[in-house]
Amino acid sequence: MSLQIGVNGYPFIVSNNGYILIHPDLRPVYQGFLKDNYNSVDFCEVELLDDGRGPREFSPEILQLRESLVNHTTGSTLGLKIRYHYDDMKRVASEKHNYYYAPLTGTPFTMGIALPEGYGDFTIKVVDTIKTFQQKGINIADYFNGNNWKIHPEWLYCKYHHAAHRTFSSLEEELLHFLEKMSSPDWKWSEQYEPLQEEVDPDTWTYLNSNDSINCKKKDIPEGEYYCDKDLLQLLVFDAQITDPVFRDERWIFRNKEEQELLENYNVTLRFVATQSGLTRWEHVQENEDSVIKGAEFGDLHKHTIEEAWYKSAVLQHEIEKDSFVFSVPFGAGDRDDILVTGSHAIFPRDGGLEAPGSVVGLQFHHSKMRSRFLSITSKIHVREGCPTCTDTCGSEEWECYVIDNNGYVVISENLNDTGRFFGEIEGAVMEAMKIEKIFRKIPIWDYQALRLDEVIKITSAASILMTPLYHLGWLVQWVIGEMIWLLYQTSLLAGGWSSASPSLPVEVIYEDYELGEEFEEDSSKEERERMEEKLSKMPNVTFIVYNESTPCDQKAFLYMLQQNLLPRDGVYKKNASHCSRPFHLRHIPYSNLVLVVVETLYPTCYRRLSVAPMEVYYNYSKYPCQKVQLNELPRRKRMGCFSDHPQEVDIKMCGDGNVASLSLAALFLSSLVLTTVQVLGH
Repeated sequence: MSLQIGVNGYPFIVSNNGYILIHPDLRPVYQGFLKDNYNSVDFCEVELLDDGRGPREFSPEILQLRESLVNHTTGSTLGLKIRYHYDDMKRVASEKHNYYYAPLTGTPFTMGIALPEGYGDFTIKVVDTIKTFQQKGINIADYFNGNNWKIHPEWLYCKYHHAAHRTFSSLEEELLHFLEKMSSPDWKWSEQYEPLQEEVDPDTWTYLNSNDSINCKKKDIPEGEYYCDKDLLQLLVFDAQITDPVFRDERWIFRNKEEQELLENYNVTLRFVATQSGLTRWEHVQENEDSVIKGAEFGDLHKHTIEEAWYKSAVLQHEIEKDSFVFSVPFGAGDRDDILVTGSHAIFPRDGGLEAPGSVVGLQFHHSKMRSRFLSITSKIHVREGCPTCTDTCGSEEWECYVIDNNGYVVISENLNDTGRFFGEIEGAVMEAMKIEKIFRKIPIWDYQALRLDEVIKITSAASILMTPLYHLGWLVQWVIGEMIWLLYQTSLLAGGWSSASPSLPVEVIYEDYELGEEFEEDSSKEERERMEEKLSKMPNVTFIVYNESTPCDQKAFLYMLQQNLLPRDGVYKKNASHCSRPFHLRHIPYSNLVLVVVETLYPTCYRRLSVAPMEVYYNYSKYPCQKVQLNELPRRKRMGCFSDHPQEVDIKMCGDGNVASLSLAALFLSSLVLTTVQVLGH
């Protein structure tokens, strides 16, 4: 599926109620825990039309698309300009999407795909390369030599139906096993699922009657049977054949002295390629081990190919400037010694005047080398042209020079601590001025699946037990009553009135080993917590627990995107002082996603800090989930068929009698006893 959809495209599945089952922006898990509302995320909450609307103001075009999906129809919706985030909600893009959808037969769900308009309309298809190699007697596995390659860990290439038939230490070993099998004369292609023998009418689809036998018409699969994605494997082998001559060795062998000098000037450590078929290959450049960052290999960190941020960015950049590279550094890298700059470039093969994204190539090199060359060059070039005696260079105190990327993150700065930071956190007024001048565009992103973490302090104290001895008597009475109730329940005296129609489920009971006392919970800021800890430290027999409590909420983040099509390709853009902003000069760095920003520091400015961090959205009405009430007014569709019974219902043994209303004298007596005891202890 991912092969046909390609980069920046995605599949999705929507239920008859408009909720998404599959979508790239569905985030059901937070820090390893399942969210409470993971199964009630609406389609219109994840598809944001780029039309400037505010939170919970859903676009009519998206609502119309949602209605078509809910109604189980087949069709398409073309040319919707969508804004979306990627790279852990740090980057934003805006492009037109084409939607195609159709119902999933026999289910209440509708499946669709979203493709970026233009480059998403075409994909690369190769001839039967595997058959050609077989006829020529070529061993396909020879194109996968060495350990400097990986395949996409979540894509299906070839697998056995019975996993226990053969185990493998890695996906790469499994792939090589099947590539060897392809050389066998009795090799055959088989799919994971057999095609449907007959179509099912979704309007008449029901459960089987109780008199019918359940027969899924599935054949028993013998041991050793396997299945493969033929199209994906064909393209994978093609990519391996094309890239093998370049990446056969684990070290880059220089072709000439000029190439070697160029790479050594920037201390390039690694080159790589990632293809649409899920193949990633890399090759270290320097023989000197000190030049290679210790730790995991590139393929272990970046093996998701078309889903990697540098892959997505390179393809988006190709739509703006075909010959350019995308450069990026890790967010918040600061003054680390091991910072690597990643540069990537998209390759679009052409055929008959049409092109499609086929792969991304790139380099990694040390940030320190790039920064030192930048400072060396800019300290010799004057900001003011025609003034060779002036001291207005980036090395002077009058100017601050930055190189920032197309989303506003600092790649190079005179202050090493700025590396990877958002430029608006450093020069907020200048960033605001660039937004006003339409150099950068400020794009709001609404997150309707967010969680707010509140710090809660739980305090326990044993002092109240000493002050109130009657608690011991209360515990004794509670224990006696509990034992009586449990005894009556075990002897079924209360079963007629207290039975449940649901089967018994295992219950986990957690006992805390502390003396029961006064407890309270409250949300505290850091300062309040410190004051409380100081106060509690002076009290004997006091313990406290600090933990985070999550609450669903809506959040917004303002992300920025460089308007590269509006920038002058030649010359310098100059902006005089205005409002809070200092004067600044800006110039696009050719063949890249970077701009050079030079700020005149001698001018006064009011401090204005801009942030890309998500912030909670507060509404005029009550708290969450009241803002989701309007979703109840959106169209929904009733389930198809009748679901009043099940053919195996007669075999259910765990049945209760909860539907019978009866009076239990034992329960009435015990309730009166408990109420009287509580009143006595309260006095």
